[in-house]
Amino acid sequence: MIDNLDLNQLINSKEFKRMFKGIYDEMMKNLPKHMQGLSPEDFKREFLKYSGKIGFKDPIIYGFKINMGPEGKPVIDSFGNVKKEPYSGKPEVKKTREPLIEVYEEGEQIIVIAEMPGILKEDIELKATNRSLTISTKKGVVGRSYFKEITLPANVNSDVAKARLTNGILEIKLKKLDEKETDIKVD
Repeated sequence: MIDNLDLNQLINSKEFKRMFKGIYDEMMKNLPKHMQGLSPEDFKREFLKYSGKIGFKDPIIYGFKINMGPEGKPVIDSFGNVKKEPYSGKPEVKKTREPLIEVYEEGEQIIVIAEMPGILKEDIELKATNRSLTISTKKGVVGRSYFKEITLPANVNSDVAKARLTNGILEIKLKKLDEKETDIKVD
């Protein structure tokens, strides 16, 4: 976590503006011609009018977050159920959603926060290795379905982990492993 983050500096940086414009332009060019350039209110009205005709039966959830990466550069991560198809690059609406995730280090812990509204704690499945965490809903769960695999910023002891769900917010605390240096004898 960056303590001295100047949000104005980030938002006004050339790199941020270039990245944001790229995302916006990409979203706009994938819209039907008659929907490009609409105000948000007009876009919503047109989208709802045509959503059944273009094959969207499930709710469409899409968003992105921007954080500062370890090198001080903006990092963009998306969440929701809209993903690009691998070969065509066209957006596809999936039944499984990616939750909004925050990962940060606090002392000897890595803390992962996942927004998973509409889920009961019994429906959550967590799997961890020493360097990754998989958050998902169990198979056969009625309602919302989630899946996200996260690469952790440090090695963790997956045997010492705690998780709790409160009002759709899942918090997972993982204990970092001490990285000890060991001398190796050369034969």
